[in-house]
Amino acid sequence: MTPDGIVGSGTLNHSRITYAKQAPNGRKLIAPLTKVTSLEIMTSYVGQSLAIIDSKHRAVFYSHKTNGSQKCRIYNDIDKTNKVNDYSSLGHCNGATYAEGSFYVCSYQGSRNTKKISVIDANTLKIKKTINAAVALSGIAYHKGQWVGSKGSNIYVFADGKLKTYTKFKLKFTDGTPQDICVHDSIIYVCRSYVSGKTSCIDTYDLKGGYIGSYTIPENELESMDIDENGIIHYITWNAARLVKTKEGVK
Repeated sequence: MTPDGIVGSGTLNHSRITYAKQAPNGRKLIAPLTKVTSLEIMTSYVGQSLAIIDSKHRAVFYSHKTNGSQKCRIYNDIDKTNKVNDYSSLGHCNGATYAEGSFYVCSYQGSRNTKKISVIDANTLKIKKTINAAVALSGIAYHKGQWVGSKGSNIYVFADGKLKTYTKFKLKFTDGTPQDICVHDSIIYVCRSYVSGKTSCIDTYDLKGGYIGSYTIPENELESMDIDENGIIHYITWNAARLVKTKEGVK
């Protein structure tokens, strides 16, 4: 990536994108993501949220297209399901994250997001408890002790692990639909689907709401993304029901 924030001729020869050279002075940067693998994951269910345990295990939460019932599948390093569970009490899941042995899943009941976060054991896939956040969330993210939530165009950066104290900022862009979020090394990643031109974007911000730059996704129905411990970006799509691993990383 060239220092002026323009995608240069050498960009495609690098497998990683370095933030230090992205979008100085807040200028917009669009960096395309290249697929390494693309797995068709389900048909009767639609992908709602991706939560990576590690680089070899990716958990996808789904909702059924007709009755809204919830399912979680964990894919191993060769993209075969090694754990599956169905949930009747989660409703429609809009966001999930992995933290210290558990999944934290946003609860969406009927037509409304709630303040309830379901905590699910990553080994047994059983619901352990429910916690109440200070605000209703449709997206949730965790990395190295930092919790971040989202709902619509609002981002909530939490100052405590109980999701009670937070600061809030609004997203920069109005084009497209904000979806799930991810946080990695003090950078917030926001999925934005159905952007003009039938693409999607992953926009990045610092923890104070400062815009950093964007990635483009060729599919228009981007639903969720996460980053593994090697810094590689993974994402899922909705209608096409795809689980994608990209070539590019963030370190």
